Amino acid sequence: SWLNLRNKDTMKTNNFSASTIAPPTTDFQLTSNQRYGYNVAGNAVGTHIAIAAPNFYSNIVKTYGKIYTYRKSSTGTSRLVYSGGIYPNISASDTYFTGTNVSMFGQSIKLDPSAGTTATLFISAPLASYVKDTEETNRLSRVDLAEPTNTKLEQGIVKIVRYNFEISANVREWAITSPSAQTSARFGSDMFVGSISTTTKMLFVSSPGQDSNKGAVHYSKLEIDGNDLTIFTSTNIALSTAGLSANSFFGTSIAGNADGSVIAVAAPGAESGAGAVNIYYSTDYDSYIKTQTITVEDMFVENVVQEGDKFASKI
Repeated sequence: SWLNLRNKDTMKTNNFSASTIAPPTTDFQLTSNQRYGYNVAGNAVGTHIAIAAPNFYSNIVKTYGKIYTYRKSSTGTSRLVYSGGIYPNISASDTYFTGTNVSMFGQSIKLDPSAGTTATLFISAPLASYVKDTEETNRLSRVDLAEPTNTKLEQGIVKIVRYNFEISANVREWAITSPSAQTSARFGSDMFVGSISTTTKMLFVSSPGQDSNKGAVHYSKLEIDGNDLTIFTSTNIALSTAGLSANSFFGTSIAGNADGSVIAVAAPGAESGAGAVNIYYSTDYDSYIKTQTITVEDMFVENVVQEGDKFASKI
């Protein structure tokens, strides 16, 4: 991962500098092909950085995936120093990330923009597979790929972490699972977090594989007050997918404005594979209305659109 700095006042080329953020040499579990730098998130002032390595394998916790965290040096320089790591498993009893299955932990990362020592991270693992215990419906257990009766389900999970960057400690952790629990829903393929206030957030999570790849985007209003999490009654409501068909892959990419009242969702398989972006707007953060659909024809001259163009694969 490269950190690029430019003088914000002059923006002159000769004030440009670059440095490399490499995995710490003290990490004795480093291996090849861990895909360090697959995704990067930072707070608004650049004092906290999180970098994903979804193929990292830990011989200690026996799980794939790691989030490397960095903080600004306390020596007064602009240098970022390694803080610690975040692993998929929430506790010893939650084993749905354990084993040889790469869950793509860190495919999407969002970090609270505040500059406090303790910050909130949203980390997705869209290929995570799990089954719900029939007796304890709130408990999840790992899908053991060694058992021939089980398959790779890939429903997906989002992990919310209150993390202290100074002491490298997870203060509190929560998991949000796929509302549909459909095989190959890939809940968490992309995320967007809007800040209504310092404690109230709008979390949007996509499932582009849901409903035969038609796709879905689920949203929740969250209150994160200190180390307490409250999910309001609007949790797991989905944006409208009216007019879309199978293989639209709605939710492949999500973007929005600062408070989450305006949301743009990519559907690169819509319009016979040419692709489209749906725009949604809300006045109360409870219900969202689709206000516009943007296609490649709206942005370029006619006769350039072809099936398979997949316009808006990333927004």
